[in-house]
Amino acid sequence: MNEKKITVDAVDAFTNYLKRAERSQNTIEKYRRDVLAFIRWLGNRPVDREMSIEWKQQLLGRGYTTAT
Repeated sequence: MNEKKITVDAVDAFTNYLKRAERSQNTIEKYRRDVLAFIRWLGNRPVDREMSIEWKQQLLGRGYTTAT
């Protein structure tokens, strides 16, 4: 089975992409913070559709909106 994991290197590459795309510094920091929170929540589990749905449900349960 090909398990997918999000690495800090991948987050750094995403951050650099956002900088090259001229996103605002606030946007870049927010996206980075959110992805790192997702990584912490995942722990050592691989990323898959079910984990993404569970993360979304947890956020909704804490009062976040779908736009967040």
